[in-house]
Amino acid sequence: MIVVDTNILAHFYLEGPRTAVARHLKEKDRDWIVPLLWRYEFMNILATASRHDPSSAKMFIQTWDRIRAHLAAREMEVDHRVALTLAIQYRITAYDAQFVALAEASNTVLITEDRPLQKQFPSRALSMDHFIGSGGSFH
Repeated sequence: MIVVDTNILAHFYLEGPRTAVARHLKEKDRDWIVPLLWRYEFMNILATASRHDPSSAKMFIQTWDRIRAHLAAREMEVDHRVALTLAIQYRITAYDAQFVALAEASNTVLITEDRPLQKQFPSRALSMDHFIGSGGSFH
C-alpha cells in the first residue's frame, strides 16, 4: 500500500510524458490510497486543462466520474491536527502535509514528484522512479 499525491494520479489518468512511469508504478503496487483532498486538487487540474482545450469539457467530466468511482474506496480520512502540526513543523503546505500525514498514519510511503517534499521527508516521500527502482518496497 502506498499514498500517491494528486500529480501522480494526473500522470496515471491523463495521458502525458510520465503516464508510462505511473502505470509501471501501479504494476509495482496496486494498492493506492489518497486523502480526501485529492478530489479538489484533481478537479482543479481538470478545470485548468479544460481552459486550454474547451472542446474537451465533456471528456474531462467523464474522466472525473471514472476516476472518482475508481478511487472512492481508496480515500482515507486524515487527522487534520497531525497534518497541521507537520505543516507548521516542516514549513510545508497544509495540502502536502495531508499526504505526508496519511503516509505516516498508514506506515507507508508517499509517492510524489515534488522534489522539495522528497528532500524534506527522504524516507517517507519518494519519486516514482525511486520507488520503482527499489523494487516497489520502502523498508
